[in-house]
Amino acid sequence: KLRHALFDTYDKTVIPTETASDPIEVKFGTMVLKSEIDEDEAVVRTDMFVVMTFKDPRLQWDVEEFDGIDQLAVPSTEIWLPDVTHYQDTRQYTGMDQLSSTFGSNVKALVFKDGTVIYVPSYTVETPCALDYTQWPLDTQFCTVKFGSWVHDNREIKLDIMDVSEEIKTNMNFKPTPSLKWILEDVRYKKTDFQFNDLKYDVINIKFEFHRRAEKFC
Repeated sequence: KLRHALFDTYDKTVIPTETASDPIEVKFGTMVLKSEIDEDEAVVRTDMFVVMTFKDPRLQWDVEEFDGIDQLAVPSTEIWLPDVTHYQDTRQYTGMDQLSSTFGSNVKALVFKDGTVIYVPSYTVETPCALDYTQWPLDTQFCTVKFGSWVHDNREIKLDIMDVSEEIKTNMNFKPTPSLKWILEDVRYKKTDFQFNDLKYDVINIKFEFHRRAEKFC
């Protein structure tokens, strides 16, 4: 009954904004499972959970009308999702189908009664990284990963940084896997934008700081 009420006239191709002049606010965060520098390829390879949350007013309901149900898990393929993608992926781009499946199409999203949607897929990122061996083998490397909307400028999608809480990590039994070669010393987030054809696009920059495990060299 609830699914029918929500999706009978739902169009997942339409951005869910309250008014045509307001952008949808999408909060974006990550939980890094493992990050490793591939020195031969000069890339950083990161396994992560991506956490995105936003509000879709078309997915609101009155719990009293639906037997007290206050949340619903739905296939992510059935709802609108932000077209947030990794801008620097070193793997071959194969078209728009790749973007729609960037984070996996078999992941369910959690929808709450007020229209809030939480989407937490897993993803492996491969990003070029300029390596500096000046201080080898006691070197520190910095690599930056960039995410943003592929099509929509910030008049339509407003990206903000999400601080993923310890509660979420605990509920997901989140346990990072350490690298044998590198210590992931720090992960910092910064929001910027870039301009294209007089339009501005929000970008979430994730800067990784790696220290080499140099015990065997000492």
